[in-house]
Amino acid sequence: AFSLVAATDPPAPSPRGRGASRPPPLQITSRGSHADIKALNARGRPLLAALHAWLASPLNEAARAWVKKLDLKAGGEELAVEIKPGAVAAGLAGEEAGKFTEDERSRQPSVFSLVREVIACFSSETDPDLGLYGAFGYDLTFQFEPCRIRLERDETQRDIVLFLPDALLLVGGSELSPARRIRYEFDFNGARTHGLARETADEPYAGGPP
Repeated sequence: AFSLVAATDPPAPSPRGRGASRPPPLQITSRGSHADIKALNARGRPLLAALHAWLASPLNEAARAWVKKLDLKAGGEELAVEIKPGAVAAGLAGEEAGKFTEDERSRQPSVFSLVREVIACFSSETDPDLGLYGAFGYDLTFQFEPCRIRLERDETQRDIVLFLPDALLLVGGSELSPARRIRYEFDFNGARTHGLARETADEPYAGGPP
């Protein structure tokens, strides 16, 4: 079972405004139909184990519809995910692809299928602030629209870079709203983050120019 505990300082609620996170324990990157989920420190390992169990569960019919391959490697510190191609990504364009409604098109297997499952795995009705923080690249469009790629892409280009934090600093939308610092602790099948350091080693991006 997966559980989380959130400690808030101060405890008084405030309207949602700007936020920042400390060095996160879990990172998600993707390029095309391949995604890598990496534990950035010891606190990320229970999170990665929980996500791997969630995606690999035979009871998770939603994941079985799009997961092509799961590969847990590096001593349980990294999970490689291969995603089945959707109708557009598989090259079904024109009349056949046009049969999809816009909602159905966005629900075709893509890296967003993984994002939705990560959210489903870690979301909590009692905490609206815990979530994925990061950036989405323009090339994600090509997973939904059958376009011919004319420009070469750098081999190190990433379509998605997302982080799941275990600490947040939230600043309210007005001067009367106090800032809040939230620290999370996670527990999955006895593997706990309690007492583990929140530090993450620096790992500068070594890709090509933007």
